[in-house]
Amino acid sequence: MARSPVEVRVDPWIARVVKSRETNPDGRYYWKARAYHGGKETTRCRWLHRTEVRDWLIALGTPEEAHAPIEVETVRDLLELWMGSVETSGRAPRTIDSYRVASRRVLALIGPYPAPQLAQGLLEDYAEDRIGRGGASSSTGLDATVVRMAWAWARRRGLIAAIDLPRISVREGRGVRPKRTPTAGDVAAVIAEIERRYRAPWLAPAIRLLWALGCRPGELAGLPWSRVDMEQGRVTLIGKTGPRRIPLPPEAVA
Repeated sequence: MARSPVEVRVDPWIARVVKSRETNPDGRYYWKARAYHGGKETTRCRWLHRTEVRDWLIALGTPEEAHAPIEVETVRDLLELWMGSVETSGRAPRTIDSYRVASRRVLALIGPYPAPQLAQGLLEDYAEDRIGRGGASSSTGLDATVVRMAWAWARRRGLIAAIDLPRISVREGRGVRPKRTPTAGDVAAVIAEIERRYRAPWLAPAIRLLWALGCRPGELAGLPWSRVDMEQGRVTLIGKTGPRRIPLPPEAVA
């Protein structure tokens, strides 16, 4: 696996990767540049490919010139700048992950649109479009919340118009249930991604059991040993429809 870039220097700037665990969807890293002048520190942040960093630092010029206003032209500019601040905010990793996923959903549909259009009906159009595509109202509501948070963050910093982003109501969608049963390859891919992101040894066995038994997470979480028959290789699950006995997979009995 290729190592992530770490540091680039162009006097008086030093740029380092702030978050190297994961790139953004375009394969760029989040860089933070620092320079000192008159005893004061100046910082600038941006998502960039490794090959773009040196040109960026040269373009920043002196720390005094770097104080020129940051341009927020598109929805992508807005969300990427805000996510850059979120990545270093000290929030819980799960919170950051949920914001990142919501941002990606928004960028996939309206990333290139001018950011000011969010205050002119674009956010409502996005919500309607996503619900129309079968998106859940809960995740669509989170998307709207993330956009509002990013807008408020940019407004406080003078990066965007000093107007309120209108609140929207997300209608209930019908939702779309997947019709395809996950394969062993799908499960292996999910487990590999989880093991890459989290240090939780119990997650992989739990996911394998969920897939093998076809049960709900709550049924597995509340399963006592008294309902596990290792001799017969069966487990009794109690769910919404009552108890049912299911054979255990061979690897669970071994």
